[in-house]
Amino acid sequence: MKIKSKSFILFILISIVFLISAICAKLEAKEYKDKYIRLFQAEWEFLYRMTENIDNYFVSIEDSDITDFSLYANQVCYSYYEKTIANSFNLEVRGFLTEVYDMYFKILSNNIYDYEITKNNLGKMNSEFQAFCKKIINEKPDWILKEKSKKYTDYTNEIKELRNKYEVILNAIVQEGNSNNSN
Repeated sequence: MKIKSKSFILFILISIVFLISAICAKLEAKEYKDKYIRLFQAEWEFLYRMTENIDNYFVSIEDSDITDFSLYANQVCYSYYEKTIANSFNLEVRGFLTEVYDMYFKILSNNIYDYEITKNNLGKMNSEFQAFCKKIINEKPDWILKEKSKKYTDYTNEIKELRNKYEVILNAIVQEGNSNNSN
């Protein structure tokens, strides 16, 4: 009888240890998700402030100097790249920021491309991206953890469309500048 009761007590103790481990793991996972959501929200508030600054101090001012804003946009775009977790939404945002948004500033810094057309399109893109940022900020952020949700898919597609739209315009500006430069 004593052997059975010792086995039963051992079974109970092991079960308690597993239960405590499972509870701790669940709490750690919740803490990780909460931290990720807070980081995600902070990143989007930072991106929104960038679009405001670009609009207020560069796009809206006729004789603004591109040099300071080019470095500022570059740092913000690439800092998003370094801070976020790789998932399809963040990869699309990274691509938009580094390959399109930042490239507009590089083009503006080069004299062979039409400055006014480029700045005008940057202003339009910045306004659209600012509205997108505001939408992300105002949304309950738990959708970012659910890659198969409709919101996740919709936001991923929306940033893809924004990227594609302004990448086509950017390529046209570059092509025209290159052809004018070769003549």
